Amino acid sequence: MVFIGYENGVLRLRFDDFKSSEIKSIDYNSGKLNISNDGGYYYSLSFSNLSLAKMVFSDNITKNIKILNQDNLSFFSASGNDWSVGTSGNDTFYTNNNGERIFGGAGDDTYIVKQSGKDTIITDDSGINTLSFEDFKLQDIVVEGSVNGLEIKYINNEKLIIDGSVQNLKFYNNVNLTMDQFLLNKNVVFNGTNNSETISGFLSNDTIYGGLGDDTLNGNSGNDKLFGGVGSDILNGGAGDDKFFFSKGDGVDYINDFSGNNQIILTDIKSTEIYYSFDKGMLNINYGESDIIKIQNFLANNRDNFSIKFADGVVVTNANFDSEVGVQYWIRNLVGSTNSSIDFKYAFPTVIPSYLTNPNEISTWSALGDSAKNYILSRFDQLSGSTGLNFTETSNLSQQNVITVQRNVQSDSSGYAYFPTSSYIGSDIFFNIDYASDPLKNWQKYVFPHEVGHALGLMHSFDGFKANLFSATEESTKWTVMSYNIVDYTDGDYKPFDFAALQAMYGINQTSRSGNDTYQFDSTTGVLIWDGSGNDLIDASNSSLKAYINLNSGAWSYLGEKSQYISSVNQLAINLSTVIENAVGTDFNDTLIGNQFDNNLDGRNGDDTLIGGWGDDTLLGQAGNDKLIGGIGSDKLIGGFGNDVYYIDSLDTIIEKSGEGIDTVVAGFSYTLDVAGNLEDLTLSGSLNINGT
Repeated sequence: MVFIGYENGVLRLRFDDFKSSEIKSIDYNSGKLNISNDGGYYYSLSFSNLSLAKMVFSDNITKNIKILNQDNLSFFSASGNDWSVGTSGNDTFYTNNNGERIFGGAGDDTYIVKQSGKDTIITDDSGINTLSFEDFKLQDIVVEGSVNGLEIKYINNEKLIIDGSVQNLKFYNNVNLTMDQFLLNKNVVFNGTNNSETISGFLSNDTIYGGLGDDTLNGNSGNDKLFGGVGSDILNGGAGDDKFFFSKGDGVDYINDFSGNNQIILTDIKSTEIYYSFDKGMLNINYGESDIIKIQNFLANNRDNFSIKFADGVVVTNANFDSEVGVQYWIRNLVGSTNSSIDFKYAFPTVIPSYLTNPNEISTWSALGDSAKNYILSRFDQLSGSTGLNFTETSNLSQQNVITVQRNVQSDSSGYAYFPTSSYIGSDIFFNIDYASDPLKNWQKYVFPHEVGHALGLMHSFDGFKANLFSATEESTKWTVMSYNIVDYTDGDYKPFDFAALQAMYGINQTSRSGNDTYQFDSTTGVLIWDGSGNDLIDASNSSLKAYINLNSGAWSYLGEKSQYISSVNQLAINLSTVIENAVGTDFNDTLIGNQFDNNLDGRNGDDTLIGGWGDDTLLGQAGNDKLIGGIGSDKLIGGFGNDVYYIDSLDTIIEKSGEGIDTVVAGFSYTLDVAGNLEDLTLSGSLNINGT
């Protein structure tokens, strides 16, 4: 609330809900005094012919407000307790740099800097503004950052703070630069505080430290370095090649940046200490019990924009980042848009929806027939039974996430649909009348799952970012309904790549395939598996080829050698959102890798490598010279016959029987070999001061 009064003939405004430190803008135009704060709240007060006012804020700070008018379009600033407010015209301010704040207002304003002893803040977000240092040389100017804006130091550490935009700068000896030219290749450092705040960089190469608190860091243009620090931070890189730094204990942080070649740097986290997961198109990089990096809209928007560097020197390049996190090429090529909700409504209107504005959609509009409606419902049933999607009929078309299905006349297409958006027309489907007759003909049915796919966010397979990675067979309706290449397609069902993409976007129906299921490789084709729940197994025990089995969601496994194409024989992938707990290898030299859950990895015979992951795992080497790596968690490592090597942490247990070989323990902590445990050799790893006996 604001209380209005007068003091010695001067307007006095007392605010009980605005702090002086939170004021974002003040302007006076057409008899209206407008005051807004950082939270987006504002007052608009009517006063005629206003030139002076006193404002008392809720933090007990008082400011004298001087307001220019059309009779006085320039003046010198006065004391540090003064705030100056410009007009909507082109104003000139002679700043004495004495601690005041200037609100330039609309128009192309000029700020002429004079020497004094305190700081001045210039707040001006409109017009083409000029900052004049005509008494100072360019080489004497130093640029720094602050939570308040860009600091320009010009003599004896005296400075101006720009909170807003200045486009042009003038210096001694007629040196004139744009702000872009002035900041080019400059490295500006911003240091946050222990409070929650927003810090914004400039066109320079900025280094921004958030400090404590829940901060928002905006790199803007330039090659920026963003350190969120402790707290739940939002990191917006902006244009340029940006770097994002994280350490243990930083908390849950969010990255928004799909321009340039960006790098995530984990300063004290090894490559073996993370796992990846997805939630409604968002990538989660989990590196601690409560530490997560969330890259928003990753599933739809990443175009090789990210790499990641770990503390142990491992680097995942931009080109490999997608596959590292489980977004294989068939998913990258199909996901066009992700939606924040798994709940869709649908409608078959009998009259033209009121929100339609396209004359071509209105003039030939007609309702869908019963046969086509029933077929659409059968496609919804197939998807709700295999994904996390829910479909509910509605009569209210004027809301988000409604798949409105209708017909019209189309000259060059069998149908079209809109991606999910926040507008009412988002996810709407229009079928060509010639392809949606009643009763529906069998040859028409191939169009329907294709358009429903678009309405849910799938794009054409041939339009994908990595469409060149498809084989000729894969870019066809044998593998995805989103292809125009019709091969072996008569049933109208969704295909393996479609399920993989939609399950990545919307999750899995966990009541489907809910038993303890066993999955195997296929010697005639590639396999994409999905599973709702249960205690499940990938079994390669009958194979005559060595196995590489990775239980992480989205991972690609194979027998023998990895192919270029997932559709090739003996290739297998686990769809994103699917959890598989167990793996059994072959009698050859296998590699079995666990995930973040409790896994049982059975290497069988051969010289196997078993890697446990994050859960409380059981690793069984059996015969052969095996390497058993427990990973994070309380793991049980059983080597079996052969000369085995155990890589352990302090929570792991080793079981080794007498006469089963000469075994080695590798520990990164103080460890004593238990002779009775049938362990012969000890190797200490790492850089800590630890002891072994």
